[in-house]
Amino acid sequence: MKDGISTGTREVGGAPVAPSAPRINPEAYAGKSVPVQLLSEFGTTGKANGQYTLPRGIASAGANAFFIADTGNHRIQKVDRAGKVLLAWGTEGSGDGQFKEPMGVATDRDGNVFVADTWNHRIQKFDPNGKFLLKWSGQNGGFWGPRGIVVDQQGNVYITDTGNKRIQKFDGTGKFIAQFGQAGGGPGQLNEPIGIALDALGNMYVADTNNRRIQKLDQAGKYLAEFPIQGWQSGPRTEPYLSVDAQGYVFVTDPPNNRIVKFSPSGEALSIVGTVGKAGGQFDLPLGIVSDGSSLLVVDSGNGRIQAITAP
Repeated sequence: MKDGISTGTREVGGAPVAPSAPRINPEAYAGKSVPVQLLSEFGTTGKANGQYTLPRGIASAGANAFFIADTGNHRIQKVDRAGKVLLAWGTEGSGDGQFKEPMGVATDRDGNVFVADTWNHRIQKFDPNGKFLLKWSGQNGGFWGPRGIVVDQQGNVYITDTGNKRIQKFDGTGKFIAQFGQAGGGPGQLNEPIGIALDALGNMYVADTNNRRIQKLDQAGKYLAEFPIQGWQSGPRTEPYLSVDAQGYVFVTDPPNNRIVKFSPSGEALSIVGTVGKAGGQFDLPLGIVSDGSSLLVVDSGNGRIQAITAP
């Protein structure tokens, strides 16, 4: 065992078999808690611009700006680092530019915005100013409650098709490319996938919620590794998201325990930050998360705010 990760072999029928992936032991979390270093916070619960109702996803909008999926208000808000609203659009409905509890948001290199319009079971694409461009509803059986969404450097869009227990990949115009995963608990199988992020090599990290793990998959969907999460629970308000920084560190929200867990690229649990509460630096259902250089922006959903903290 090394750094809390099992690296030994096991035996099957008397023959040694190397493990397919590292597995974190529960004691690997012991002694990992560090204090939160709060940089700033903005937002309150409500319906006015700059207020939020159970927000979920967050994505970078370029230098010092972010798009936030204001889920309970059925809209997207663009804000600067101080929380000033730069743009907001969306109302409840199923028309173009309307939403029904959008839970994920992502941007491409041109600044276009992709929204997981969760309970309309579709993806909508907008230009950087919020103008509707197109929509699509998945391949074969379509989407069922898509949550997480991310765009790679080539403009391809990856979506966690949560209810269908899979990931779907499209180009930026909505043309289907591939799908990965099926229902189950084995390697590469999924049970309520929520958050999704990419590293610099294009590997996917998926919050496989009801299997209580992060799975790492390559660009073709091949299983590479898994990082078990102690404490994840199933439930409509406890759905985790994740972000990968430029160095490959993985930051994942642990909503039931009101904390953020940091993993090394190899899957070692490095640090944990956060406690439950309403004070600055505390959380009530941390959900969306995005790395922004040396800091993290965390969607503190139950408190209706976004907090910027120093990355642990």
